[in-house]
Amino acid sequence: MELETVQWKIGDLDAETLFYLEGGVPQHATTVTNNNATDRWWTGLKIYGYSTFGWFPPVNTDPISDEEWEELTDEERSLRTGSGWIGGGGQACRSSSTLPEISRGTVQMRPGETRSYQGSHPNYPVSPKRETVTRWSLRGHSTLPSEQPFEEWPPFQINLKLKWDKEDGCSVNAELDPGSVFGDITLEGEAPEPYRVALDDQLKEATGESEFVSKRWLVGPEGGLANCVVSLHPFGELELPPVEPVEGAYFDKVGPYYHPQVLAVTSGTEVTLRNQESPCRGFHGRARKNRSFNRLIAAGEEHTWLAERAEVVQVGCDVRPYTHGAIVVLNTPYYDKTDEDGSYFIHDVLPGTYRLRAFHEGLGHWVKDQVVTIKDWGDAVRVDLRPTANP
Repeated sequence: MELETVQWKIGDLDAETLFYLEGGVPQHATTVTNNNATDRWWTGLKIYGYSTFGWFPPVNTDPISDEEWEELTDEERSLRTGSGWIGGGGQACRSSSTLPEISRGTVQMRPGETRSYQGSHPNYPVSPKRETVTRWSLRGHSTLPSEQPFEEWPPFQINLKLKWDKEDGCSVNAELDPGSVFGDITLEGEAPEPYRVALDDQLKEATGESEFVSKRWLVGPEGGLANCVVSLHPFGELELPPVEPVEGAYFDKVGPYYHPQVLAVTSGTEVTLRNQESPCRGFHGRARKNRSFNRLIAAGEEHTWLAERAEVVQVGCDVRPYTHGAIVVLNTPYYDKTDEDGSYFIHDVLPGTYRLRAFHEGLGHWVKDQVVTIKDWGDAVRVDLRPTANP
């Protein structure tokens, strides 16, 4: 079933993407045409991540009274109101290509020549969710080679987001990317066993759980280490884009846990400390360069803290000292935090030489000055890191 078609550009190449469902699975097919009078060079279009959203419509809509509603189970209520679901994937979902040479590297496109590729996602949610997709987005990039023969067409990387929404149709957001640094952080050996603490009666009643299990060491099935903050810091007098404050930065208390476990923000950011219905109210941030904070924030309330200077602020609770989290304040626009698979991606990096640093709650600043160089616009530098857990 065809969903919609959207036309856009990759540099001065004309692109057209068709979104459609085949057997309920979202598919995408893109055709790229060189409508210029001269040859063009292209390194292809890669999809490296996707997200999907769907909605199960209500099954039973017969009217009932408020008293009858209160007696329904959660499953019965969802049948009456409908329910949403969400899915997504990352590096394992790279698009297959109908043109193998696009996957291998640079291809030459002569005037009027057309290239096409298509792909789907084998680990997309299983039926019946496949039939209920209402929103779907793909994230990818295309790079023109730095060693290309057309001086008037400088090389660059273009990051893009292709989106289909049942209500709004298709759209493409594409941004030129000077360069990027990306990679995987994989833990060598075994992660320490998480420490566990029996919860008090107040937290047991509020959460329905019996113990606190530390989330400091979150390791994926392939060894990817989550919650590592990777940042780039320039050598010498390299002029960087201005460091802008992060909008809408929240550091929440959910039960006995802080969420996110590690929050990465830039200097000048106002961080909202917020308690989401937890009897564990303590927010004690131990800072050296910023103002420390130590507040009891009642359920449903919040407090604003200004992150003025770069440092790592460890956060805990004086009443329940087993809780822990961290706010990493950075003075660079180039940073990312690893996801559950240990992957990070820092984009829009200007050409130049940088110090790469990495922080993890259990390791501290275990990488401080690894040298990374972006030689030219469009360079994509891969840096994989292999830490070992402290004994």
